Amino acid sequence: MSTQQPDEVTDVRDFPAAPPSAADAVDFRDFTRQRKRFGIRVQGEFYEARPALGLAGLQRVASFQEEMKGKDAGGILQVFAEIFRVLLKKEAAERFMATVMDLDNDDPIDQEQLTEIVTYLVERHTGRPTQPPSDSSVPSDAAPSGTGSTDGAPPAASTP
Repeated sequence: MSTQQPDEVTDVRDFPAAPPSAADAVDFRDFTRQRKRFGIRVQGEFYEARPALGLAGLQRVASFQEEMKGKDAGGILQVFAEIFRVLLKKEAAERFMATVMDLDNDDPIDQEQLTEIVTYLVERHTGRPTQPPSDSSVPSDAAPSGTGSTDGAPPAASTP
């Protein structure tokens, strides 16, 4: 009596995309994510963001602020174009930058809006708020004084 062995998978690309059937008895965990779609609306137009950023995208986003230093207006515009190419879906990024570059637009997207949009998209992708650098001219002893709203309150019980 011979037992039939499944074909040996020699390359990851040979592994089927569909989950194995119960007869295959392969133990696996599916890491596929169902991501929520989101985007931005500017001047009445909707632009869909990428639902997530991979490591390369996150690395690019992290380098943008440094890339802006010392750039002239044209260089800054190129960096913004690259930022939106990373943060928005391809078609949305192309439409968005066409709107930004439209010299005949009577209601242009200004630099302040661009900065607010980038801040929002980065916060959504990283799950962390972005904050401007602290003002070092404010002395540390200038913090508000008085009792905080939680002073004297019992510590919150932790739930396992």
